[in-house]
Amino acid sequence: MTLKNDMEELDGWISKHCDEFADVPGNVKAAAYYFMILWSVFDKRHLERKGSRKLVAQYCDRLSDEVSFEPFQIYWDYYLQRFVSPTGLNEHFVGLVGNDTETGRFIGPIITAQQGAPKDKLATLVWISYLLRCNLVHGRKHKKKGISDQYDNLMMGAKLMTEIMNLKLKPVG
Repeated sequence: MTLKNDMEELDGWISKHCDEFADVPGNVKAAAYYFMILWSVFDKRHLERKGSRKLVAQYCDRLSDEVSFEPFQIYWDYYLQRFVSPTGLNEHFVGLVGNDTETGRFIGPIITAQQGAPKDKLATLVWISYLLRCNLVHGRKHKKKGISDQYDNLMMGAKLMTEIMNLKLKPVG
């Protein structure tokens, strides 16, 4: 067995049995894999392996009010560009949020204002990652157009996860 053979075997199976991923370019699959691996590590370390909305909210509550936002600025800028148009939140935001109106009501105003306290902006980035994860795991991300055009979105999400996991949180309690 070699890595190349193993990957060809798995890609062949995916192409044959998973129509939604059959034509996804390799770089997009890799970005999705990295994102999901990093989200899994985050889930294990911070969300009791449950990935629940309640535990994401508790995680965000533990973010420091004095957090340095500098490492996150590139991700903030990317997601602002992705989700905000001159008239407000765009179709990418609607696609990200889907039926999760509760999360959308929380992060929408922060994104639309394009500003906020560093902790609020960072919490918004955590919620964006959560929604991206939910869309991948529950199939919403590939429901309409597929994920073939999602390389930048997924790779930015993966890199964002590394920065999130570099944070030092306030102790519980």
